[in-house]
Amino acid sequence: MPPLSLRLNPLGFIASAIADGVTETEVLLPDGASEHDYSLRPSDVKRLQNADLVVWVGPEMEAFMAKNR
Repeated sequence: MPPLSLRLNPLGFIASAIADGVTETEVLLPDGASEHDYSLRPSDVKRLQNADLVVWVGPEMEAFMAKNR
């Protein structure tokens, strides 16, 4: 699991540019999935628990994360 885990591609692009050469990043939300109706899978929860840092916008944009904070 990369030390930096992100939920959305726009954040992933920004974080990857900042962390380039320093650490790996990973976007959890699959390509084509909507952040508005996505539900975390058990494997997603485990990946979040193992990440050193999780970056997310907030419950207004990523409701699926709010109950898993």
